[in-house]
Amino acid sequence: MRRALPNRPDATGVFCRLNTCTSREDITRATVEGILCSMSDALIALEDASKQETNRALLICSGAKNEAICTIASAIFGFDVLIPVLAEFVAMGAVRQATWTRLESPTRLESQRYFKHFEVEPDTDTVAHHEKLRDKT
Repeated sequence: MRRALPNRPDATGVFCRLNTCTSREDITRATVEGILCSMSDALIALEDASKQETNRALLICSGAKNEAICTIASAIFGFDVLIPVLAEFVAMGAVRQATWTRLESPTRLESQRYFKHFEVEPDTDTVAHHEKLRDKT
């Protein structure tokens, strides 16, 4: 498990390495990375409190519609990120229950049909930079 995080509710944000070549896209990506690094910090705190290790995340938000954000999330978190494919989840649940009743035993339906998977190499440089800056705020 990773290290415990300090409780600093009054911490502030930092932008660094800005220069005349810094674009709006650079600032947008840095903002997304910062949010995801903070989410990763929260996951670490949950892992420490629950003594359970996280091995995947399910993103359910408007940002999950953006494949770039999902890819960055997987790189920051260091594990598989899933997003639900638009579908009728209530109807799928009813079908699953009917199947279980008919077969008299639970069966596992293929998750590939219901979730899109994002898994990329961990971005340890961005995470390390975030940790260094986080400790300065």
